[in-house]
Amino acid sequence: MGDNDNTPYGAFTMPKGCTDEKAINYDPNALEDDGSCEYPAPPAPPPKPKPRPTPPPPPEVDDCSDVKKMYQIIIVTLIATFILLLILILLNKNKNNIENVNDENPFVIYLN
Repeated sequence: MGDNDNTPYGAFTMPKGCTDEKAINYDPNALEDDGSCEYPAPPAPPPKPKPRPTPPPPPEVDDCSDVKKMYQIIIVTLIATFILLLILILLNKNKNNIENVNDENPFVIYLN
């Protein structure tokens, strides 16, 4: 109540300021809110998770190629076995070492 605040001597003015306790400039002595309250900045939102990269599609598998290879191996093995059996029979035919022990099963041969 002085000369500079334009109030008459002895007049009482209510202290003004920020009356919100949540404000960073809260004034416990203020009895009237003057709109000067300042609030802290809101917390930053949590960072968004990075999207997981999409895995590449599995390579296309040609299932038939494995089956074809298997049949080729079987055919080659059968031909090689047949040729080997013919060679053995022809080599031993002249020596007369082939005996047919089992007359019931002519496909069983024994080599001496």
